[in-house]
Amino acid sequence: MKRTASGRTCSRPDRLAARVAISMLSAAACVTTVAQAQGIGTEDAPSQVARPLPDTDDVTELERQFWDCDYAATTRLMAPLDAMGCSLATERFQRMAFGGDFGALLVWWREHKPVEHGKRDAQWAERAGSGS
Repeated sequence: MKRTASGRTCSRPDRLAARVAISMLSAAACVTTVAQAQGIGTEDAPSQVARPLPDTDDVTELERQFWDCDYAATTRLMAPLDAMGCSLATERFQRMAFGGDFGALLVWWREHKPVEHGKRDAQWAERAGSGS
């Protein structure tokens, strides 16, 4: 355990999660800045990610958050706060569902991505058709 400036203790997984979140936020801010400079906005597609993401230990809810984030990240530019929340949700899901094993998460992701993205494609098509 490492002590923070305020005297609190911070475990290694907590420090790693914080570093990942900061890195993702920084990267998202850079990408957003470049995209805006090139005239590409994040406003074209409304956020599909609930912000802030619920703090939960329910693996089913974490999996839903993971897929919503994965879909959003692969179909549009994400706002920095969405990217940060998604990074934290993904890290938590990886830890709870796969014991922190990124390789296992990756194998599982590759297997399930077509179906999960297909569901979300259908949801977006339905929303576009209904005008909402």
